[in-house]
Amino acid sequence: MDMITEKVRVITEDSLIMEGLLYRSNKKSKNIVINVHGTAGNFYTTNFIDEMAKKYTDSSIDFMPMNNRGHDYISEIQKSDGKGSKLIGYTYEKFTDCVYDIKAYVDFAVRKGYKNIILQGHSLGAVKCAYYMASKTDNRVKGLIFASPPDMIGLGKVEGNTNKIGKDLFSINRKNFHQIISSETLKQLRKKDSPADIFSTYDIKKRSILERIRQPIFAFFGDTNEATIMESFTALKIIREKASSCKDFTYKVFKGANHIYLGHEKEVASSAANWVKEKLN
Repeated sequence: MDMITEKVRVITEDSLIMEGLLYRSNKKSKNIVINVHGTAGNFYTTNFIDEMAKKYTDSSIDFMPMNNRGHDYISEIQKSDGKGSKLIGYTYEKFTDCVYDIKAYVDFAVRKGYKNIILQGHSLGAVKCAYYMASKTDNRVKGLIFASPPDMIGLGKVEGNTNKIGKDLFSINRKNFHQIISSETLKQLRKKDSPADIFSTYDIKKRSILERIRQPIFAFFGDTNEATIMESFTALKIIREKASSCKDFTYKVFKGANHIYLGHEKEVASSAANWVKEKLN
């Protein structure tokens, strides 16, 4: 099925301008999936986003990948009041501000007439979606997709060296890539009991704000070079237990897939689209 694309621009409650892309099927839909990207990501560079846009719209589900204030490493984000801009991006973002970004896109979807909204977060985006729903209890959202949801604190304990490279900047050297992050953002994302301490597989008995979420959840990982501190299937079982109020929790491991599902984009996108169709029918 052909799809129609539309540039999206929203304004957050703290007056920042965010942009995204709306993929619409030719058949008018009341269903939409909003995608929240992960660490230093954006709405246009990840291959699996393209495949998801096809699979969702083929199923008469519209799809909106969005930029949030953590897009790319350092981003100049314009202010809606005409008073300049703010330098943010992943390096300088304040994690809890993610609620402003997600709410702005959910509000946009409601104004466009969508009745069934699914939040989909990849990697750090999954942490943000979980935090948003646990904090806001937004009943306009009918379900959540956690794509490779990372244990931020657990990963911080096992990942590579963190080196100071400036007055307020650190370099995190991992096996497959490097990150640049400010000291304040590093504390927010790596400190035990911080707001980002949600998918806490490092402590099986630790309670999580996931227990506040009642909407259906689909969570999945690949099994190669994933953002986990243990085998993917084990991590998913722990996350399911922490989401104790969710009575409809589906999880899956995609064999051979890595953190961005290279070579498995169609398989992952089909599974996500099928899950959404099942929950919204």
